[in-house]
Amino acid sequence: MPSCISVEVNGSRSPSYDCLSRMMAPQGDTASGSLPQFDSAAVINRGGNQLGLFNRAATQIRMGSNFGHSIYPNTPARTSPPNPLVPR
Repeated sequence: MPSCISVEVNGSRSPSYDCLSRMMAPQGDTASGSLPQFDSAAVINRGGNQLGLFNRAATQIRMGSNFGHSIYPNTPARTSPPNPLVPR
């Protein structure tokens, strides 16, 4: 592996960016120009809920009638169950 030569001009060092780019290039058959294959096809086939993306239908159900009107979800009024010991 060849070493990179840095240059110093007026007290400021400047690395050889061409050399650093060659060092960071993927190792392997660079003559054919092929890049390493990544497993990104599996990410494309995943659902939006697994990726954490916005889902309009789920948000609409969660927000209820406040969807598009408020930042707080619509919660129904709380009702207490009738007391079986007290007659109506």
